[in-house]
Amino acid sequence: MVCHKCEAGKWCRAIERWQERHLLAELQIYVDYKADESYTPSRLAVRAGTTYHDLKDVCVVELKEPIGWTVIPLADQQTGKPIRAFAMQVAVLANHQNGRDTHIRQICLFGAAASSNSSLSSTWQFNTVEFNCFSVIR
Repeated sequence: MVCHKCEAGKWCRAIERWQERHLLAELQIYVDYKADESYTPSRLAVRAGTTYHDLKDVCVVELKEPIGWTVIPLADQQTGKPIRAFAMQVAVLANHQNGRDTHIRQICLFGAAASSNSSLSSTWQFNTVEFNCFSVIR
């Protein structure tokens, strides 16, 4: 992710872009209020779209003195399915105690699980001992 430095009165942002559209299921953010206090974000906006110029809000999250991992599900609010996007942005809208800079220690973005409909095991039946020996790659 590309991170931008904060300036007084402006939002801090982290942006990720891909060459192809990805299914995005979950965002996890690690923050520590006890260690960072006024540097800890209290309000985040998660945005997704095709480019930086057409990002739309997926969700806005309020954090109350968070410690550890905060899980943010990224799902379409109407269908409940994971969102598809070429670009994603995490913007810090406010910090605790009106801090000017922000500390997000780690951001993890998880895609949706791939479906197993196209696997060979559904069309081919490997029942012999010789085939089962080579069914798993180490």
